[in-house]
Amino acid sequence: MQEIGWVDIPLKRKLDTLESMMAKCQRRGTRMAVCIPLALMHFPGDLLPCISAVMQLSARYGVDCWVDYADSVFLAEPSLFADNVHLNVNGAKKYSQLIASRLSKLAGKELQ
Repeated sequence: MQEIGWVDIPLKRKLDTLESMMAKCQRRGTRMAVCIPLALMHFPGDLLPCISAVMQLSARYGVDCWVDYADSVFLAEPSLFADNVHLNVNGAKKYSQLIASRLSKLAGKELQ
């Protein structure tokens, strides 16, 4: 059996799946957030159109959309990355704190 990776799935199918999730959350009154994570390198291909499409879908459905792909705070510190894509332990801790802070604000609670 051949494994299929994220890059093997057509952009339209990815976006259709995301839109279906957003519509379901909207119908149920469930708050949703989308996070486009960090990367130290820029990827060729469909990534930028994908980010744009995700932002448009998020706006249409009232979904919080955090585009961290090129966050200057993290990109200024390449030592936070294990390689061009993945954070190391220190980077993961710092990014997790950022995400936790955002989620707590969505929930109406400030982190202690």
